[in-house]
Amino acid sequence: VNDLPKIMTTVRIRPFIKDGKPQGFKISNMKAGSMLQTMGFQNEDVIKGINGQDIHSPEDVMKLYNTLKDSKFFTISILRNNQLKTLNYKVR
Repeated sequence: VNDLPKIMTTVRIRPFIKDGKPQGFKISNMKAGSMLQTMGFQNEDVIKGINGQDIHSPEDVMKLYNTLKDSKFFTISILRNNQLKTLNYKVR
């Protein structure tokens, strides 16, 4: 997770807009074997929030990334096939 630029070369992430409002970020074009795929993400997943905090802008993502990069546990809320799911992670 410490090499965010490298991770971003393995996936396309773009804003997800619904009813004219930002609703998170949509994952697509994920390379096989990428870190995000290993973490359980799938193409077309929409990342909605991290640790209960909604994300709507790149600024939200960077703020959360900076506060979580040394965390040992975090959760990510996603929308997959129109169903909300929570992915739980423990960093070793």
